[in-house]
Amino acid sequence: MLMLIINALLIPFAIIMIGYGVRLLAMRHVPRKLLIFWTYPGVAIHELSHAGACIPALAKVQKITLFTASGEGEVQHTQPRLKYVGPVMISMAPLVGGIAALVVLNWLLGYPFRIGEVSGDAARSSKLLYALILTTVERAPSALWNANWLDVRTWAMLYLGVSISLTMMPSKQDMKNCALGMVVVIALTLVIWLLLEQVLGLSEGAGLSRAVTWVLGFSRVALFFYLIDLLLILILWGIGKMLAGQKQTKR
Repeated sequence: MLMLIINALLIPFAIIMIGYGVRLLAMRHVPRKLLIFWTYPGVAIHELSHAGACIPALAKVQKITLFTASGEGEVQHTQPRLKYVGPVMISMAPLVGGIAALVVLNWLLGYPFRIGEVSGDAARSSKLLYALILTTVERAPSALWNANWLDVRTWAMLYLGVSISLTMMPSKQDMKNCALGMVVVIALTLVIWLLLEQVLGLSEGAGLSRAVTWVLGFSRVALFFYLIDLLLILILWGIGKMLAGQKQTKR
């Protein structure tokens, strides 16, 4: 069970790292004005997630800026009174809030993209991250092909999905703010599960697999929209190359 828990803890870290890479590609190959237009709803959700997490973290919100002309937002708050855990909650809130928003919006819009469920066997696998990435890549073409592209809800979900997925990663400052707290939280999680397993005889079948299933299901949604981001970035990069080639030819 220990390896299963460690793999489950690695998934959010992997999603954040992949998100940073996708975001970097978008900043390099997507025109800035278009990128700002894309990310407006996502930035708002990012900052609202920070603000919402301040409540359980026992921090007072002093100022909220949902969006600026430069495409950024900001939440100013006091130091959380909930030590160690509080900074982690506030810093990681955009990731949780962003993925939750993607799941809820896909549901509200009638599931324009059907990504599929996570099986119980996958949730009990010791290679969770590998299985998650592999199954997401395998199912993505089918989800895109079967989407109803004549329905405005599909395009709405496409826009919102790209916007949120490009902005739901914690910032570098967020990661610095919660670095110590993250170590404490991970250590406590491992210790608690080991105690439950050894003292109470808790097995994987006693709720752990269900929790991991939720983690996998939500993470699959995030990875699916990362793939869409990469596809759109590739298309825009190709268009940019073609336009640049035409300009050189005219000269």
